[in-house]
Amino acid sequence: MRAGLGRLALAVAFSAGCAVPAACAGPAPAGTVSVIGNWSGAEENSFQEVLHEFERETGIHAIYHGSQSLNKELETDVRQGHPPDVAIVSSLGQLAGYAAAGVLKPFTLPGAETNRYGRQWLRWSQDVRPGDAAPDQWYAFVFKADLRSAIWYDPTALRALLGPQETAAMPATWDQLVALQNRIRAAHGIPWCVGMESTPNSGWPGTDWIADILLHQSGVEAYQDWTNGRLPWTSAVVRQAWTTWGSLVQGPGAVAGGTQGALLTNYAAAGNLMFAQPPGCYLDHKAAFVMANYRGGTPPAQPGADFDFFPSPDAGGGTGDVREVSADFATMFNATPQAEKLIQFLASDAAQRIWPGIATGSAFSADAELPPSVYSDDVKRRVAATLHSGTLCFNASDLMPASLSAAFNQAVLAYLSDPARLDALLAQLESLRQQAYSTQTGTFKCGRA
Repeated sequence: MRAGLGRLALAVAFSAGCAVPAACAGPAPAGTVSVIGNWSGAEENSFQEVLHEFERETGIHAIYHGSQSLNKELETDVRQGHPPDVAIVSSLGQLAGYAAAGVLKPFTLPGAETNRYGRQWLRWSQDVRPGDAAPDQWYAFVFKADLRSAIWYDPTALRALLGPQETAAMPATWDQLVALQNRIRAAHGIPWCVGMESTPNSGWPGTDWIADILLHQSGVEAYQDWTNGRLPWTSAVVRQAWTTWGSLVQGPGAVAGGTQGALLTNYAAAGNLMFAQPPGCYLDHKAAFVMANYRGGTPPAQPGADFDFFPSPDAGGGTGDVREVSADFATMFNATPQAEKLIQFLASDAAQRIWPGIATGSAFSADAELPPSVYSDDVKRRVAATLHSGTLCFNASDLMPASLSAAFNQAVLAYLSDPARLDALLAQLESLRQQAYSTQTGTFKCGRA
């Protein structure tokens, strides 16, 4: 484990001009601010551009640490008494626990009173507040938003396989999605790009898919009951979501490399098979951040021409405009002047434009006032519009207790390896649900954007 970042204190012997009033009111304090998040590779490079602008504006040095085991590492740091100054975390359930334990520090949030961030995005940020918080105190805000209910495809490859009509109108219902899958198979193509490997969190692409299916198959109320620990894993609703996913990805010719290959294939590498010659697969169910992986290939895939998306279709739940989404929440563990400056900067309109404005990036803002022109292409603009319309439901795994979320990941891997184990796996998850929610169930809700 890294050294305690929260205890770092270097003096910075330069100052800079200030273009973001919220971030730079008064003299810039010398020193550093430590930040932890889960971004690495291209995503880390994009976030570093945000931090570099913060350093230029304030003269404060930001030290970023990226961890693929973010939740466990942060929990350890908090327990040992030396958390980072600022953490950017996707698990809303984990953050609510930190707030209840009194380890998060409050801050003011510019624009909150005007719904600049979008109503439902603000509601989820409010869910992190402890019960005794003042109305103007915030303990988290959405720094980066993402769309989970998305199916990606290569228009050029699909058109070459099936004909021009296949990209004129993409599936709007589950039956149409299944029909498209069957036409791909009939044309000797492999429909689905599936990769479960994402150490140490392998399996999450499957949990995303199952959650998305449950939402669109059984509706918002069932989804809320499930994510808040009120719906048993052994219920018909939950089981049906698993078997519906299984009907897509199990069986000969359904998945590139077969189900056993999918267990070993990295989630990002799986989607890039769409751009092989000939294509290794044609459809990729993945969060919108995967756009950066597509753009990072050789040669880089181009939005619109080489990749596009359609929202996950209604599967009988009457959920045509309902989307599963996720977010990375900025929070403060140490109320230093430097940490407060960084929080205010990250929440500013100027900072919210930086990562979404990177052409090869794949970040989206919960700032409803951000103009579409910030995004570099039409595909990004459509994703951004989706994040500010319809009914939004938060990613299920990020609402569950950490132990249950981790077991969900492992159960996906076991089910993909051996579908006959499904009932036993659901029984195990149900036992964990009863333990995790023995005293209180969750209160997170879906809502209109």
